[in-house]
Amino acid sequence: MPTLSNREWEVIKLLLEGKSNKLIASSLHITDRTVEFHLKNIYAKFNVSSRLELGLKLKHATNKLEAEKLGLSTVAEDGESVENRARLKTLWINWVTSLREAISIIG
Repeated sequence: MPTLSNREWEVIKLLLEGKSNKLIASSLHITDRTVEFHLKNIYAKFNVSSRLELGLKLKHATNKLEAEKLGLSTVAEDGESVENRARLKTLWINWVTSLREAISIIG
């Protein structure tokens, strides 16, 4: 499993929710070009060239991932440091569910 930055994981999560680059950019408060930059790096790390290929690679890797390895932020929106293991677990479950739904749609 490649090592990904926090932001790359956030992009993957939104991508697996079916969001377009524009919606991902809006959700993360970044530009479309920045999303493209992150996707280029993600694709290179997974040695794929499309969302479909990435989904298929992640399908095989899902069982190997652990919530602690997702690298999600432990800082609240307002900048306050928080203990968010429960939030991380919920996000992980939602991410896995989204991945499974995406893979079932893909085929």
